[in-house]
Amino acid sequence: METRKLIGLIGVLGVTVVLMVVGIARLRPPELLSEPSAPPVVTMPESQTVPWVAAPTREFPIPPPLASPTAPEALSFWPENSGPAAHLARVNPAQTLATVNGVPITLKDLLPLPPDKAHTEQVMSAEMFAFLLDRAVERELALQVAQAERLELTEPQRRRLAALRERGERIAPDVFDSVQQNPTNVEFEQRDSAALLLLAALAERAGVPSPHVNAAQVQAYYLEHQADYGSLPADPAERRSAWEDINLAIRLVLSPRVQAEHQARFQEFVEQLKSAADIEVPSFSVAPSEKH
Repeated sequence: METRKLIGLIGVLGVTVVLMVVGIARLRPPELLSEPSAPPVVTMPESQTVPWVAAPTREFPIPPPLASPTAPEALSFWPENSGPAAHLARVNPAQTLATVNGVPITLKDLLPLPPDKAHTEQVMSAEMFAFLLDRAVERELALQVAQAERLELTEPQRRRLAALRERGERIAPDVFDSVQQNPTNVEFEQRDSAALLLLAALAERAGVPSPHVNAAQVQAYYLEHQADYGSLPADPAERRSAWEDINLAIRLVLSPRVQAEHQARFQEFVEQLKSAADIEVPSFSVAPSEKH
């Protein structure tokens, strides 16, 4: 029994290292999601509009038949200090975990694995598995919808992805890292970043408000609360300096509200995309059990 616990712990520690790499890679896309310098390129009939409150009808290519998705094996691990059990998922790399409009989602879509680990099952927490699977489903769905709506990345976004690829492929001579610095990880990062950018563009095009405070919002707030900030000086230089301070202060006030509104509308938009798609995800849960 102690040997089994040790093997399980080693598996958890092993996947933790890989997931840390995924976490690092996922921290990079937000820098790509700053306010775009140009609108996304969309090739569509001018008469077609898509209100954000109603997901449009889309046609996706029908892939060949495949095995129905199945949930991973559920495990429980009890620490030596008699703490609460850790619920784990053992994922087989050949297993179909979900389908998105008939496209299979497997372990390689959840996290990047180096070539020598590509055919090795991975053990992770049940919570981490649920998070990675949901992210993989959203990533695949975003790419499919963007292709169906003929939405492409802008040229500045392509350049930023190219720069990201160059950094990922650059190997420091004094660092040995076969997990993060490998082609599989770079390609995974490229696909993930592109999907995030396209999903943001789809949301913007559908009417989801920006997460950034704009000048009009600052001006409207100032006019409503002018008594709190006072009148601007008549001297142009002093007026400009005073307005810069007021502008920053108002943006700090409005930013949490604007971001909260964006997140709520964005999540609703994503759920609309999911409800309009044919997504099959098996139920996965770990039943409570006693320590043996």
